[in-house]
Amino acid sequence: MYGSPAAASDHFARRAMGFAFEALDHPSIATIQAIYLVTLQEWGARRGSRAFIYIAMAIRMVQMLKPAIETGSGQDFVVAETARRVLWTCFMMEQFLSSGKDRPTMLRDEDLRISLPCSEQDYHFGTPTIVPMLNGELPHAVGPDSRVSEIGEFGHMILIARLWRGVVTWIFEPSPQDNEDESQYQRLLEELYHWHDSLPARLQNRSGQIDLHITMGTGFPFAFIHCVFHCAIIFLHRRRLHLLGRQSNSTPNNNISSSSRDPWQVQTIDAIFSSASAITSLLTALESPSSQAYIFPLFTLFSSYTAATTVAYMSIRELIPQARSTSITIVRDNLRILRGMRESWALVEEWYEELGEMIKVLQNRAMGKHDGERGFGMEDEEYSSLQLSGRSQTGQSPMSVSNSPTHHLAQQLASQGTPSTTSTSLEAAAVLERMRDPRDGNGSAGGLGTPHMGPSNPQEGMAILSLYEEQLATSGDLAAFLGSEQYANGSH
Repeated sequence: MYGSPAAASDHFARRAMGFAFEALDHPSIATIQAIYLVTLQEWGARRGSRAFIYIAMAIRMVQMLKPAIETGSGQDFVVAETARRVLWTCFMMEQFLSSGKDRPTMLRDEDLRISLPCSEQDYHFGTPTIVPMLNGELPHAVGPDSRVSEIGEFGHMILIARLWRGVVTWIFEPSPQDNEDESQYQRLLEELYHWHDSLPARLQNRSGQIDLHITMGTGFPFAFIHCVFHCAIIFLHRRRLHLLGRQSNSTPNNNISSSSRDPWQVQTIDAIFSSASAITSLLTALESPSSQAYIFPLFTLFSSYTAATTVAYMSIRELIPQARSTSITIVRDNLRILRGMRESWALVEEWYEELGEMIKVLQNRAMGKHDGERGFGMEDEEYSSLQLSGRSQTGQSPMSVSNSPTHHLAQQLASQGTPSTTSTSLEAAAVLERMRDPRDGNGSAGGLGTPHMGPSNPQEGMAILSLYEEQLATSGDLAAFLGSEQYANGSH
């Protein structure tokens, strides 16, 4: 009837906003919830500017109802907690959509004298409880018989979203002295690790913890908070790698041996690789048969994209001392995750295409370096079998790279003389899906460990890293995250 899931989503989003506009004179929790859902749909549909405007509408309604939300007005606990959760949901969405330059928030921290969400168990069973506010203090309305509880899973989602915005805002709007002074970088890093280390035991990302949460039905909230944390760590350390390289008037050492690198380089590279590995491990666990079939939240997919693209570029520069097979596994697994979700979120199609182009740069560089050797251990017949139509299951062509607001480093690399290709990134997806073990069936070296993924000469490698660093200093990643033309091509 609608032609595709995307068309159906657009149809019902328009209908919902029509009803919401009719209800503007009488704000209600139900109307705010409807506008929030449409905001999420618009963001995922790559209409970030519209999403930013819609969340502002929802927040204005929240502000009109805020006095009643703060007091509860004698309501049943579940009704009052639902209203509080609607406020905090809008707050969290604004933290994400207000990331970067010239997007001030409407819900300010100091104005929110309201408890963070309680635990899911207390909420579902309707157990009245008092939870600390955003500043860690308890609300003034705490009575002697009040039951005080720790912050729930949803509350930690809000806290890490707030920290994320602080990181991204600083990265894209640093003060002039930040290029010479690391104090702000260290402060942000300390805030992230303080939040991480203060998590209750049940939310610590220890071995096997994600599997327990999947069994309990809380796998996605658990993965979400840790994906946001690790994505923020990657963003911070990428900036540090860039700035310290500039301060020393050099780029990170090109030698693949970590023993010749400066300590700050080793520490920074290890932190990036560790966070990328953690993101990949969490999201692949959610793909397991024991996990229910949900649509991945947008930010977890952006963290997947960030982990894969960062590792891919670090692999080109031979900055990762760990086994190449592990690096390739990170890229491969995250490409598969993005491919599986691109039918649900148009914005993910964009990230998927971008990552596919990066992978083809790696592939073609490996092919150019070694005559007769396919990168990632791919045989000629395998390569010829990958000539796909380039059309997604929705019936729409994959997004043209030239029309995307993301940074498209692959095209820039091609313009610098790096081999590239104009065919669809679906080929690259299949390439990585067909990657084999480090030794082929004949027992000879030929799989993941064989291709040389580094630059063919130091000058070319420095040019690639220079392009990457240039993108880190602009808003390319922000455009990819927000799905907004406002940040395309460095315009603000």
